[in-house]
Amino acid sequence: MWTSRRRSRVAEIRPFCGLRYRPGAVVLDDVLAPPWDVVSVEQQKALASRSPYNVTHLEAQDVVPEEAARRCAEWVRWGVLEEEPAEACYLLRHRFSLNGREEERVGFFALLKLEPFEDGRVIPHERVFEKFRDNRQRLISATGACFSPVFFVCRDEEDVIGKAASRAEEVFSAYLDGERLDLGRIADPSSISALRALCRSRPLIIADGHHRYQASLNAARDGTGDPWCLAYVANLLSPSLKILPTHRFVPGAARVPDVVARLEEMFEVRRYSNRGQFLGEVLGRGTHIFGVRSREGMWRLRLRSEQAVVDRAGDIHPAVKRLDTTILHNVILREYFGIEDQTFVFGQDPIELMRKNDEAGSGAVFFLNPVTVEQFCEVTLSGEVMPQKSTYFFPKVPSGLVFYRFRR
Repeated sequence: MWTSRRRSRVAEIRPFCGLRYRPGAVVLDDVLAPPWDVVSVEQQKALASRSPYNVTHLEAQDVVPEEAARRCAEWVRWGVLEEEPAEACYLLRHRFSLNGREEERVGFFALLKLEPFEDGRVIPHERVFEKFRDNRQRLISATGACFSPVFFVCRDEEDVIGKAASRAEEVFSAYLDGERLDLGRIADPSSISALRALCRSRPLIIADGHHRYQASLNAARDGTGDPWCLAYVANLLSPSLKILPTHRFVPGAARVPDVVARLEEMFEVRRYSNRGQFLGEVLGRGTHIFGVRSREGMWRLRLRSEQAVVDRAGDIHPAVKRLDTTILHNVILREYFGIEDQTFVFGQDPIELMRKNDEAGSGAVFFLNPVTVEQFCEVTLSGEVMPQKSTYFFPKVPSGLVFYRFRR
């Protein structure tokens, strides 16, 4: 059983009167969007063009907060958005395809009492960057609303979330990027009590949305926000909770074959000439297996000794040292390639990163395998945070399903 050394109190959730798109006023498929921080400029334009009421008009990174506040108020006045008359939690069945398999992740929306990380009720897994935090804080303060949830995970061995889902009242179904989204309403007191008890008895770990959480907390502190934030909670132990790796294209990587030869000190190295075989022998093969690809060749690296990494100098928790992202950045890139402070191109699509590598004519792509749930828990529940871009929880929770409006 995982326990947290930093957890001293319990997390508090509660139902709320959700602000939602009125189905008769919009085509739901046209108003939803992925979270703002994973939407490119081109995607944002395409989403915004689907409908004048697409959620990107409220929460895109470049939106003027005061304009978003005006739009939100107008949409409520025009009947595009309407607030539920009674409090509830909201169920989301998210059906998606990954590697040719159909999956369904079940989670729920509720309000979460904001607490500083130091209190141990809410646990982060990565650091917060001021630029993105401040952007979201200005939006929350101006609009008096949370348009996107913070994504949390917790251990739910008894499937409390699944049992509550079986009693949810259907609200609507919609599609976004080929994924089916079924929203339900959880209003019966027994289900809500069970969900509240679950969150009181388990640490809630932020999977996605650290900047939104910190922005909400700061807004609450300065009086422009609310003591509660919009939360989405899913079962950490569900087979349909997917953590994908984030690969790196490193434009500054030079003399790749020579450096790879030196890497044989710590890794078993194998060279490939066939791209399909190379990717098949690297991706999905477990921790401590890496891929390196440049215009000069493709190599698989298998770490010879995990203990050799743990024993290396550095004031880093052993659980963090064992992460593949730490090994990549601290050992492969810093020690062997001499790369530390450079701009990387991150992505989940290996072929797209290879294309960028070819277009650049230099550099290399570094492939990783995903963090395991066990590693995720070992790091976060010991009070540590992971290196940047260690996790990519998939699929992302779409924006536009339900909002929390705390100021009218």
